Parts: sequence; structure tokens; C-alpha cells
Amino acid sequence: MSETTEKKEMRDRIFLMLYLLVFSLAVLSIALIQPLKDTQGFFNPPDEEARFLVPQYICEHGTIPTGFEEEVQIRGYGGSYAFYTAFPYVVMGYFMRIVSLFTNSPLILLYAARLVNVAAGVLCAFVVYRLGGLLFSDKRFAWLFRIAAMFLPQHLFLYTYVNNDAFSLLGVALILYSFVRMYRWQYFHAISATSGNSTDKVSDSVSNGTQKDSAAERVYKKNAAFFVITLGIGISLCTLSYYNSYGYVLISVPLFIGLFMNSKDGKISFDTKSFLKYAILETALVLLLTGWWFIRSYIVLDGDVLGLNTMSRAQEQMTLTTGIVGRKPPLAEGISIAQFVADPFIWASLIFSYIGQFGCTSIIANKLFYFSYMLYMFVGFVPGVIMVHKSRGKRLLLEICAIAAAIISFSLWFIYCYTTDLQTQGRYIMMTVTSLIYFIVRGYELIINCLSEKFKANESKGDSNTTTDNSDNGNTNDNSGLLNNKKATIMVGIIIAFILLAFFTYTYLIAYPCYLQFPVWSQM
Repeated sequence: MSETTEKKEMRDRIFLMLYLLVFSLAVLSIALIQPLKDTQGFFNPPDEEARFLVPQYICEHGTIPTGFEEEVQIRGYGGSYAFYTAFPYVVMGYFMRIVSLFTNSPLILLYAARLVNVAAGVLCAFVVYRLGGLLFSDKRFAWLFRIAAMFLPQHLFLYTYVNNDAFSLLGVALILYSFVRMYRWQYFHAISATSGNSTDKVSDSVSNGTQKDSAAERVYKKNAAFFVITLGIGISLCTLSYYNSYGYVLISVPLFIGLFMNSKDGKISFDTKSFLKYAILETALVLLLTGWWFIRSYIVLDGDVLGLNTMSRAQEQMTLTTGIVGRKPPLAEGISIAQFVADPFIWASLIFSYIGQFGCTSIIANKLFYFSYMLYMFVGFVPGVIMVHKSRGKRLLLEICAIAAAIISFSLWFIYCYTTDLQTQGRYIMMTVTSLIYFIVRGYELIINCLSEKFKANESKGDSNTTTDNSDNGNTNDNSGLLNNKKATIMVGIIIAFILLAFFTYTYLIAYPCYLQFPVWSQM
């Protein structure tokens, strides 16, 4: 290995550690100070106090609640978060139980629960780091993707308190990473089948039934095993955490089928044998990781495996008991879909809180902050989506599926808001963040590359109009290319600087002063 290669790898490792360190410190700085309970101004995270009841129960009793226990009922609202898929709370509860062996401090136990999501955030940041390197061959845009995704204020905020969003966001990142990694591996290391066709599939056949797999086949199977495990964990995390992430579970089906579709000379073939083999393995793994919860829910919730009907009945019972009627959804108020869609407040609230509104969406920056961030996102997103039609093969399939998953997540939010509970919080569609940032960065990649080509063309014209005998065998073109590269780097750097400045401004100049008024330890 050359010294230059070693230096580059060392530099990449240093950048990775710095990236994870800054992200970890940013998450911890919020998780360790923000209040748990209601405060004046509602600076506490949304519903954390009600969610925290579930891991708290597990910590105290050592068992998973059914949701009917009085200790986990949501006060004044009815029902319990234990009715829903609560795997993140199970992890938090048993981690709290371990910590309780050393201390019974309520503050430390709350920190223990929050730190589970902090760890999920750091893992997600690492997966996004790897994903960025696969999606963008140019390291500048890979870094833009990583920073834009993980330092979106609202995205980072979801890793700082007790919720189930964090696990689902990690699950989405793992699903996308597993497919992108496998597709790229297939593209660069296609194996020739015994028939002589260059395909993406693995050949399970052996000569005379005794020949050992080739080295290429062994490498493929190693990658395939990694893919099956990674995808299984990603799907399971989404399935056991948050229903709005189910769109990414659904797109795993066409993406999985795409792994075994191959094209040669304009003809498409499908490796049915390998598909069935790996589909069975994947299904078995997902059922093993998730089946226990749904079997349990079927038993304790009288067949309601998702807990939605049980939650509705519990809230209706609370209304009958207390006489308190909750806010009616738009449908019950007689508001038409057209009227609902035409309400600008709904969309402004959704977009602003998607960018960043900490607390109970109550810590709000000025409109200039949000409009600037929206402009940055819009400028990249439009060309990024338009460029989808130029993609080919499995990259096109990935992009179409990413768009479809985002539409599904958005549709689930829309239906829930209109028919059940009007919640205009951006966190309900935050599952789309990785896909959204990909298209934004791809758009900027197109814009910056086009601008760089124009700079290069203008410099070339200037050079051709200059009469000199010192052409030096084309060194002028090399220098213009270097200048062109520097200008592209500066443009990417400006965007990254804007993202980090926006994050710092909102988090530490706007949100943090609110937290300092009611730090969490003052409530414990």
C-alpha cells in the first residue's frame, strides 16, 4: 500500500471520528438538559412524559406492560403507548433496569432511557456515512449528504428524548444502505454463471456435486449474508417501532426482486432459484425478530396486532368516564379534503417543524430562518428529482422506490391527520429525510458540476485567445481543471457551512436558552 493511500485512509478515519464526535456531542448537549415534563412555553419534547411511562414500568417490574396497567395510562388522554409497537421502550426499560442496580436516581434513569436513542442516532450517523460514500463517488458530495442529513435540526432532535422515531430512522437508513451496497457490489463484481452469461446472481451449482464454490462465489455469499442480516435488522426496527416507516418496509419487496433481475443483450432474466432461497432466509429472519411481538399483541389485545383499535377504544372510554372531549379531526368537523389541503397553516407548520421546532413544536425561529432553509432544499430538490429520468437500471429502481416510500409515509400522515388526530408535526414524516436529502444533494451535484463546466469552458476560451509560445504541453488545461475543482469545492463548502451555521444558530442561540430556563434536573 502506497504512502499516499495510507494517508488518505488515515485522513478519512479522522474525518469520520470527528463527524461522529461532533454529532454525539450535539445530541448529548440536548438530551442531558431538555425538560421532561410540561413547562411554561412547553419546552419539553412532545409526549415524552407519557412515553417514558412504558420503559419506567419495565424498569420497575421487569415485564412488558400490556397497556391496560394504570401505571402506563396516558393521564387525561386515555390509552397507552404500550398498545403500539414498543420495542424501543423495551430496550430502554431493560437498560434502565441494569442501571438501577447501581443507582435509583430518577434523573440518571431518565438519562439511561434517552441514551438508548442517542446511541441509535450515532449508529444512524455511521450508516449514513457509509451510505453517502456509496451514493456519491465524489467525496465532497458524500460529505454534503452526510452533514445535510444528520444535522437537519429536527432530525437530530429525534435522537435526544424518549420516542420510537429514532429506531425507525435507523431502520430506514439500514434498509437503504443494504440495498445500495448490494446493488453496487453486483455492478462491480458480477459473477459469470455456468451458462456463460454475465449476471448479478450467485451460482449455487457445482461440478459433479463435489467441486467447491469458487472464490468469487464465496465472496458473493459473504456479501449476501451481510445483506440479509442488515436488511432483516432494518426491516425489523421499522416494523417494531413506527408505523409511518412501513413505506420503506414495503419498497423492500420490489428492491429485493430487483436483486435477481439481470439484463443482457436487451433481454431480462430472473434467477428464481436464488430469489426463493434468499427470500426464505430473509422472511425467516424478519419473522424471528418481529413475530414474537405480534403474537404477544394478538394474545393480550384480543387479536388487535397493531393496537390501533385498542387505543381508540381506550380513549373513547376515557371520554365517557371523564366527560372530556378531545379535539375532533377535520373529517369529524365536516371539513372537506379540499378545505383541509387549502389551509396554509397546516403546511407551514408541517414544513417548519420538519426543518426544526424543538420542544412541543414550540421553540420557533424567525421566518427568515425557515425560508432560507426551504430555499436551500428547494434549489437542490427540483433538479435532483427531475434527473431521475436519466437514471438507468437498478439505480433507477432505487430512486423510484425511495420516492414511493416517501409518498407512502406522507399519505399515512395525511390520512391520520384528516381522519383521526390533527398533528401537523414534521416528525410524522421524518422517515423521508434520507431519501429527501439524497435528491437535494444530487441536485446540487448537477448544478455545481454544470457551473464547473462553464467555468472550465470560459477559462479555455480565455486561454485560446491568449497568444503565447509557452503552452508547456497542455499544462494550462491541467491548471484550469485544478481551478475548476477548487471552485466546486468552495461551492460545496458554502452549502455545508450554511447547514452547520443554521443548525448552530437554531440549536444553541434559539433553543438552548429555553432549556436553560427549565433544565431537566430542576424537575426531578
